[in-house]
Amino acid sequence: MVRDGTGPRNGHFRRSSYAARAVRPAADGRYPARQVRRAVAPWPVLVDMNDPWPGTPLPPWPPAQPGVPFTPPAGRGIVRLAGKEGNGRCPTCKSTVLLRRDGKLIGHKTGGLRCPGSGQEPAEPVPVASWLPLRPGLTPHGLRHGHQTWLDDLGVRYVLQSERMGHEVPGMRGVYSHITPAMRADLVAGLEGLWKASLEERARISRRSPVQALDTLLANFG
Repeated sequence: MVRDGTGPRNGHFRRSSYAARAVRPAADGRYPARQVRRAVAPWPVLVDMNDPWPGTPLPPWPPAQPGVPFTPPAGRGIVRLAGKEGNGRCPTCKSTVLLRRDGKLIGHKTGGLRCPGSGQEPAEPVPVASWLPLRPGLTPHGLRHGHQTWLDDLGVRYVLQSERMGHEVPGMRGVYSHITPAMRADLVAGLEGLWKASLEERARISRRSPVQALDTLLANFG
């Protein structure tokens, strides 16, 4: 979901879709409802638990309804997560393909090339889980409120807070107030302490992460 500030191709997220595609699913545990050709209700965020906790997000599936038989979505471009009789998941390319009579994988192609996983025993089905909400209702702008609260708690001077938040100091206070190197050093030390505390708390949950940057930090932490 949220990687290291960039999208799957290492580019920045679009401002118009960042909240719906990254922040809302992580905060609420569900993709937000949307109105396209028809109204679409919120969908749960499914993750592959083969990868380190908290798992790697999978393509969205519609939620199951209580008392209604669930039929997995199918069609071109839809990833098959549930098993199907006579099919198996390739341990190399992760595709779902037909099985031979002996229960091994039939030769298949991926990306136009023959997959080296052909002829192997099929892998276990994808262990799927749903993300629980982290902070329901959180928005990208809400992170600014949280950062402002951090600055207040650290006792950062008003003039430095205003610069960091992108605000102008009004009146004569803005004319005569200036930022010193010592102020900046105290700010860096305070934020560094919060950062280390957050890593320590995250490491108590799990020392691994599917986010490469965080995984490296956790591996070298402590």
